[in-house]
Amino acid sequence: MRLPAVNKAAHSDRLRKRVLVGLTLLGCLFVFRPLFAELTEFQRLSQQSAGYVRQGDWNRARPLLDKQAELQPYNENVLFHLSLALMYQRTENADEYRQGLLRARTLLEKCVEMHTNVDPDSVALSRRWFYLGLVQRYLGQPRQALHAFRKSFAVDPTFRAALYNEYILQLESGHLREAESIQARYNRLFVRPGTPAQ
Repeated sequence: MRLPAVNKAAHSDRLRKRVLVGLTLLGCLFVFRPLFAELTEFQRLSQQSAGYVRQGDWNRARPLLDKQAELQPYNENVLFHLSLALMYQRTENADEYRQGLLRARTLLEKCVEMHTNVDPDSVALSRRWFYLGLVQRYLGQPRQALHAFRKSFAVDPTFRAALYNEYILQLESGHLREAESIQARYNRLFVRPGTPAQ
């Protein structure tokens, strides 16, 4: 039995294609390697910061969340948790705390915008509005805070804290009629029959 003649041109073409595929894959490895390293670094930071967040240790979580935000500036979840760290940081320096609140407000505004564009009816959006309201309240911006609490409650009408904070702000502002109206709505929605009214 005679073996067929080797088609050198076809063999050369197959070899050339294999070499090109191999070089392309090797090139991709070098191009995307920093991305994989970044992802690995991001994952490591994420695990560490999540542990501190669960413990409520915002001062330790903050630098890790800052680094995560540098690596992935459009990661809404990181921006949200960084804003919480800025809100809840422990510091004796009032100016440093105020600067943190201003930065938290900016981050939360960005989070609200991102969530509104993606999922305008989500509980997560309600929480972003709520924390934006808290920051605005801490910054002495009651009108903006009222707006944020109303938006939070409109997105999630089961979220008591939003309605409660709206009530408190109305009381603090001296708007007693509005406060009474909110109190009646709160009691109607959240207080069980037979339980003393709040």
